[in-house]
Amino acid sequence: MTTNRILIVDDESTVLDLYQLELGSEFDIDTTESGEAALARLVEHGPCAIVVADMHMPGMNGTELLRRVQELHHETVRMMLTGDDQQAVAIEAINEGQIFRFLNKPCPADRLAKALREGLTQYRLIRAEKELLANTLNGSINLLVEILSIVNPLAFGRATRVRRIVQKLCNRLHVENGWEISIAAMLSQIGCVSLPDLVLEKVRRGEKLMTDEAKLYASHPQLGHDLVSKIPRLNRIADIIALQLVPYDSDKLASKEPEERDLAMRADFLRSALDYDASISHGRRPEQAAQAMFNRPCGYQPRVLRALVEIVNEERDRGSRDISLGELREGMVLKEDIVDLSGAVLITKGHEITEWLLGRLWHQKAVGRLICEPIRIFNPEKVSVAPNEPGPVAEPSLAAIV
Repeated sequence: MTTNRILIVDDESTVLDLYQLELGSEFDIDTTESGEAALARLVEHGPCAIVVADMHMPGMNGTELLRRVQELHHETVRMMLTGDDQQAVAIEAINEGQIFRFLNKPCPADRLAKALREGLTQYRLIRAEKELLANTLNGSINLLVEILSIVNPLAFGRATRVRRIVQKLCNRLHVENGWEISIAAMLSQIGCVSLPDLVLEKVRRGEKLMTDEAKLYASHPQLGHDLVSKIPRLNRIADIIALQLVPYDSDKLASKEPEERDLAMRADFLRSALDYDASISHGRRPEQAAQAMFNRPCGYQPRVLRALVEIVNEERDRGSRDISLGELREGMVLKEDIVDLSGAVLITKGHEITEWLLGRLWHQKAVGRLICEPIRIFNPEKVSVAPNEPGPVAEPSLAAIV
């Protein structure tokens, strides 16, 4: 949701009253008399299109305020008002707060009005570019996922199951920007488009791969990285995908740069979910698979394994129920595979039903494929949040990336 609200911050109330009187008929003007009050207003009411700040104010000065505004709301256009003629002051303000306009006081209302019009134009351009990039990213990711679902349903199925596990892990451990790991999970198997079905089927069943097959399978994370890294702003997600088969080693990572350690931490969420899913595919019950990983924690973060065991135990306690195909809805999670009368698996257990999957099932039925019913699903989750505790981490729009 866009806004044309303009916040002017100055410790002189007469200046604010003058601007409100002379500019209020053309612009949506809001005013405060301190940097601290301005930040509180932005937190309470959300971002403004433009923030105009006086340089010299008691407490937080204009440079610090605009720097904080940039951190909070990068799209907001920032302007500085000051009585200083010193070049050094202007340079500091521009460097610290990335100022769009630097205006000397006293600033006539007509001059400020002209700057505000230009600022609103700049704000709309920034918003339009961000929305375009977000739509491009969203379209690119959806296209890759759809291609994977058509070309390699086995890999697509694994990606959707793993994404669900990763989201639960990130929510439970309150991982900052957990959406990065979630998107990486959804795209983690995109490199499998180059793998023969025979290799993937052997991996799914836990069979030993031939040397050439093992080498081919080990190459898919790098291929996935190379494909995803071509999409603007997804470099970190591509790096997480590349690391999905690498064991987590806290000792080796201790000497690495913070960025490298952070990527390895995020990749471990993905690897843990992948290994758990593989164990389930090999025939283990969920609680057995999670406990086996917990009992041999080498190569994983202990906190991730603890969270995995807790999640699996909670799902076991949820119970299940049987429904017909006509009762199946988006958001339901399969406790058992959906199969046809010949025993062929249409959707594997652990899947969360999406609009696309639901449509696919009805298409299969429409062309005469007989689907075994009833379908067994998990009972809906009961989400309870204690007072003052954070709730589930929502995955933001792709606009957050840009």
